[in-house]
Amino acid sequence: EKEKSVEKSMWTFFDNKKWKLIKLNDWVDDFPDAYIQFDLAEKKVSGNNGCNDFTGIFKAENERVLISNLHTKRKKCKNDASSEIQTSMMKYLNDEELGFDVADQTLNFYKDNQLVMIFGLIAE
Repeated sequence: EKEKSVEKSMWTFFDNKKWKLIKLNDWVDDFPDAYIQFDLAEKKVSGNNGCNDFTGIFKAENERVLISNLHTKRKKCKNDASSEIQTSMMKYLNDEELGFDVADQTLNFYKDNQLVMIFGLIAE
């Protein structure tokens, strides 16, 4: 029972907060538009992948999250870099089980124990 409350408190920490993409694979940059947001009550995820807004649903268990049913608009990206960000981000988020943890204002996602995305908390 204690584990459940720990898990819940971790989710509460980033529930409904905006997290801005700050690292994607080995690419550290100011990704101006890319962010992710989780709504715990609704089990929904939303954000922007650098070009387009997206929405989907998620299931989380322990330190794993599975995001699915992602829908995104198909607006053309501003440039090739934005397009590349969009492609990579959506590949990780769409029907992939990712490990995650939260550390000092960052939300970190792992694919096969490899750190693939870091999001920083956006101060409201």
